[in-house]
Amino acid sequence: MVHFKSRQEHDLQVAKCQEMLQQRKALKPLTLKYTQSNTLRSGEYKHNADTIDLSAFNAILAIDTLKCTATVEPRVTIRELTEATLKYGFIPLIVPEFETITVGGAINGAALESTSHKYGQFNDTCIEYELLLGNGTLLKANQEENSDLFYGMSGSYGTLAILTLVTLKLTQAKKGVRLKLTKFSSSQALIREMQLSFNNAKRPDIIEGGLLAKNWAVLITGSYTDTFSTNRLFSQKHSWDPWYYQQITESTAKADQIEVDMPLTDYLFRFDRGAFWMGRYLLSWPSMVQIALKWRLPEVISKISETASKLTPRTHPSLLFRTLFGSVLSSKRLYEVWHKVPKELSEQLFFIQDFYTPLDKVEEAFETFNEKTGIFPMWLCPILGTSTPQILSPHFSENQKNFINIGLYGVPKKGKPVPELTAECEEILHKMGGRKMLYSQTYYSKKLFAEIYDLPRYEELCKKYFSYNVFLPIYNKIINRS
Repeated sequence: MVHFKSRQEHDLQVAKCQEMLQQRKALKPLTLKYTQSNTLRSGEYKHNADTIDLSAFNAILAIDTLKCTATVEPRVTIRELTEATLKYGFIPLIVPEFETITVGGAINGAALESTSHKYGQFNDTCIEYELLLGNGTLLKANQEENSDLFYGMSGSYGTLAILTLVTLKLTQAKKGVRLKLTKFSSSQALIREMQLSFNNAKRPDIIEGGLLAKNWAVLITGSYTDTFSTNRLFSQKHSWDPWYYQQITESTAKADQIEVDMPLTDYLFRFDRGAFWMGRYLLSWPSMVQIALKWRLPEVISKISETASKLTPRTHPSLLFRTLFGSVLSSKRLYEVWHKVPKELSEQLFFIQDFYTPLDKVEEAFETFNEKTGIFPMWLCPILGTSTPQILSPHFSENQKNFINIGLYGVPKKGKPVPELTAECEEILHKMGGRKMLYSQTYYSKKLFAEIYDLPRYEELCKKYFSYNVFLPIYNKIINRS
């Protein structure tokens, strides 16, 4: 449900938080009160911390149709933001695909999407932040005022300042999306086509890709449209509709090229059901009954390895299965399940990572990560790099490189323990000049992390803006240590 509030109501809430911070004398670090998280961390770092509750910061203050902007609080979800702006004929420039990602989470967590080849990350579409510092000071940050903090917020996971208000850009909405699916017989052909797209000044609104198998790759390009003219429509409105990746797979199994239409919000949140394809690891009736009834969740894990060994590119949930369990397999529900499974099980079983890889290294990276993990499908998403000082952001590079994000979500082939495998892939990515998103399980040594993310520069920001000894440092947070 979308909430609206006045500026006066918002300012009163901010004043309460300011007073708490100004009077706070505790020596424990301060972190947000636990809420449903779209990170994979368990929240152990919060056990020895004080908390601040921002759940009331969940409203929209203004939608300006002349300036094409929205001013919203950080706990507004992407679904709520999109629903509100659509009533005025607008959508955000970048819409992360999971409905319950919040505006604050998309900024602090450095979210991207299939329009990122044009606009970069979600935070790159933001104009201004209102921020509370660790000492209770309230300030604005934008490209001109407190610009180092403005750029530093991306990928900081709430360790620099408390976000209380965001002004972001909007674009005019259309009724739907026309997608063109092009099948390739090799990963190299798809990757090269994506690399070439950055040289095309008239490239489409949407670019993403999927590596379904070693010899089965699909390029997905699309443009926003007000007319549906093809004979094929992809829908995600009903629980019984095929999952998006299932529609892509079944369509390209029959034709090397096809055009389809999708209603706008169906496309924007196309990966929410099944959380890309992670839900297919639960395609057993005993697992789903246990999840649906919240019974003995850890026992589900023992069935996943068995399921994973039998998966093929054509393994999909049946019509009956989708009808019965469609709502259970939303990204929100799957994250709930994830955070109830013991860490020693989930961390040892799943490899869930987003690797931002420089364009000229993507083919090499694919071959390396495929050989080490054996995971399919893979999601590929081109993203415009930035040289603005977003020192913690995965798309930051001093010389403005562009990237392709390689999304690896699945159960890796048997071999090294997942933490060891992840640490090895992290180091390989670094040597290629890439960075990863930090929502996932992370195993960097502090020395390597400091080298990649310019820890001394980050610590200077912490001291300048009074977060030092108030908020948990970024390294402690991403490795889940208080």
